[in-house]
Amino acid sequence: MADRAFFCSAISTVLTILMTLICGQAGYAASDATGVASFTAPAPIGGAEALAANIVYPAEAKREGIEGKVVVETVIDSDGKVKSAIVKTGIREDLDKAATHAICLTKWSAALKDGQPVEATVLIPVQFKIGEKKE
Repeated sequence: MADRAFFCSAISTVLTILMTLICGQAGYAASDATGVASFTAPAPIGGAEALAANIVYPAEAKREGIEGKVVVETVIDSDGKVKSAIVKTGIREDLDKAATHAICLTKWSAALKDGQPVEATVLIPVQFKIGEKKE
Protein backbone atom coordinates (compact mmCIF):
# COMPACT_ATOMS: atom_id res chain seq x y z
CA MET A 1 0.00 0.00 0.00
CA ALA A 2 2.91 2.37 0.79
CA ASP A 3 4.35 1.68 -2.69
CA ARG A 4 1.03 2.74 -4.27
CA ALA A 5 0.90 5.95 -2.18
CA PHE A 6 4.48 6.81 -3.13
CA PHE A 7 3.78 6.02 -6.78
CA CYS A 8 0.60 8.14 -6.80
CA SER A 9 2.46 11.04 -5.22
CA ALA A 10 5.32 10.85 -7.72
CA ILE A 11 3.04 10.42 -10.73
CA SER A 12 0.87 13.28 -9.51
CA THR A 13 3.82 15.67 -9.53
CA VAL A 14 4.90 14.58 -13.01
CA LEU A 15 1.33 14.80 -14.36
CA THR A 16 0.81 18.26 -12.89
CA ILE A 17 3.95 19.57 -14.55
CA LEU A 18 3.32 17.89 -17.89
CA MET A 19 -0.39 18.76 -18.06
CA THR A 20 0.44 22.38 -17.28
CA LEU A 21 2.99 22.44 -20.09
CA ILE A 22 0.68 20.74 -22.59
CA CYS A 23 -2.77 22.01 -21.61
CA GLY A 24 -1.99 25.28 -19.89
CA GLN A 25 -2.66 26.08 -16.26
CA ALA A 26 -5.92 24.34 -15.40
CA GLY A 27 -8.56 26.63 -14.04
CA TYR A 28 -7.18 29.82 -15.56
CA ALA A 29 -8.63 31.40 -18.67
CA ALA A 30 -6.38 33.01 -21.22
CA SER A 31 -7.37 36.31 -22.77
CA ASP A 32 -5.63 39.44 -23.87
CA ALA A 33 -6.29 43.07 -22.95
CA THR A 34 -8.67 43.47 -25.91
CA GLY A 35 -10.99 40.81 -24.52
CA VAL A 36 -10.31 38.41 -27.39
CA ALA A 37 -11.51 34.84 -26.83
CA SER A 38 -10.66 33.16 -23.57
CA PHE A 39 -9.98 29.46 -23.25
CA THR A 40 -9.63 27.12 -20.29
CA ALA A 41 -8.32 23.63 -21.02
CA PRO A 42 -10.13 20.56 -19.68
CA ALA A 43 -8.69 19.26 -16.43
CA PRO A 44 -9.22 16.27 -14.17
CA ILE A 45 -11.68 17.09 -11.41
CA GLY A 46 -9.59 16.80 -8.26
CA GLY A 47 -6.40 17.69 -10.12
CA ALA A 48 -3.65 15.42 -11.35
CA GLU A 49 -3.96 13.46 -8.11
CA ALA A 50 -7.39 12.24 -9.27
CA LEU A 51 -5.90 10.87 -12.48
CA ALA A 52 -2.92 9.39 -10.63
CA ALA A 53 -5.27 7.57 -8.23
CA ASN A 54 -6.82 5.74 -11.21
CA ILE A 55 -3.50 4.50 -12.58
CA VAL A 56 -2.73 0.86 -11.87
CA TYR A 57 0.85 -0.12 -12.72
CA PRO A 58 0.60 -3.53 -14.43
CA ALA A 59 2.26 -6.11 -12.17
CA GLU A 60 4.25 -7.76 -14.96
CA ALA A 61 5.64 -4.44 -16.22
CA LYS A 62 6.55 -3.44 -12.67
CA ARG A 63 8.20 -6.81 -12.01
CA GLU A 64 10.20 -6.42 -15.24
CA GLY A 65 11.22 -2.88 -14.33
CA ILE A 66 9.54 -1.32 -17.38
CA GLU A 67 9.22 2.47 -17.10
CA GLY A 68 8.37 5.27 -19.49
CA LYS A 69 5.78 7.72 -20.69
CA VAL A 70 2.55 7.01 -22.55
CA VAL A 71 1.06 9.99 -24.39
CA VAL A 72 -2.69 9.73 -24.99
CA GLU A 73 -4.63 11.99 -27.35
CA THR A 74 -7.91 12.50 -25.55
CA VAL A 75 -11.13 14.15 -26.67
CA ILE A 76 -13.13 15.59 -23.76
CA ASP A 77 -16.67 16.58 -24.76
CA SER A 78 -18.59 19.64 -23.60
CA ASP A 79 -20.02 17.62 -20.67
CA GLY A 80 -16.53 16.65 -19.46
CA LYS A 81 -16.83 13.06 -20.66
CA VAL A 82 -13.99 11.25 -22.41
CA LYS A 83 -15.12 10.71 -25.99
CA SER A 84 -11.94 9.00 -27.16
CA ALA A 85 -8.49 8.14 -25.86
CA ILE A 86 -5.90 7.09 -28.43
CA VAL A 87 -2.30 6.24 -27.60
CA LYS A 88 0.02 8.48 -29.63
CA THR A 89 3.27 7.39 -28.00
CA GLY A 90 3.25 4.08 -26.18
CA ILE A 91 5.56 1.80 -24.26
CA ARG A 92 3.91 -1.59 -24.56
CA GLU A 93 0.34 -2.85 -24.61
CA ASP A 94 -0.27 -3.36 -20.88
CA LEU A 95 1.07 0.09 -19.92
CA ASP A 96 -0.74 1.75 -22.83
CA LYS A 97 -4.02 0.16 -21.71
CA ALA A 98 -3.42 1.17 -18.09
CA ALA A 99 -2.91 4.80 -19.18
CA THR A 100 -6.03 4.96 -21.36
CA HIS A 101 -8.10 3.15 -18.73
CA ALA A 102 -7.04 5.62 -16.02
CA ILE A 103 -7.89 8.58 -18.27
CA CYS A 104 -11.32 7.12 -19.05
CA LEU A 105 -12.07 6.46 -15.35
CA THR A 106 -11.17 10.02 -14.37
CA LYS A 107 -13.88 12.68 -14.20
CA TRP A 108 -13.01 15.80 -16.21
CA SER A 109 -14.12 19.41 -16.34
CA ALA A 110 -14.99 20.51 -19.86
CA ALA A 111 -12.89 23.03 -21.73
CA LEU A 112 -14.37 26.52 -21.71
CA LYS A 113 -14.28 28.96 -24.60
CA ASP A 114 -15.61 32.41 -23.73
CA GLY A 115 -17.15 30.83 -20.63
CA GLN A 116 -19.07 28.17 -22.57
CA PRO A 117 -18.26 24.43 -22.38
CA VAL A 118 -16.76 23.07 -25.59
CA GLU A 119 -15.24 19.82 -26.82
CA ALA A 120 -11.45 19.81 -26.79
CA THR A 121 -8.60 17.52 -27.75
CA VAL A 122 -5.62 17.35 -25.40
CA LEU A 123 -2.46 15.30 -25.17
CA ILE A 124 -2.19 13.69 -21.75
CA PRO A 125 1.16 12.22 -20.70
CA VAL A 126 1.11 9.37 -18.20
CA GLN A 127 4.49 8.60 -16.66
CA PHE A 128 5.18 5.11 -15.36
CA LYS A 129 8.10 5.10 -12.91
CA ILE A 130 8.88 2.55 -10.28
CA GLY A 131 9.61 4.29 -6.97
CA GLU A 132 12.58 3.49 -4.82
CA LYS A 133 11.87 1.08 -1.99
CA LYS A 134 12.26 2.51 1.49
CA GLU A 135 14.36 0.42 3.84
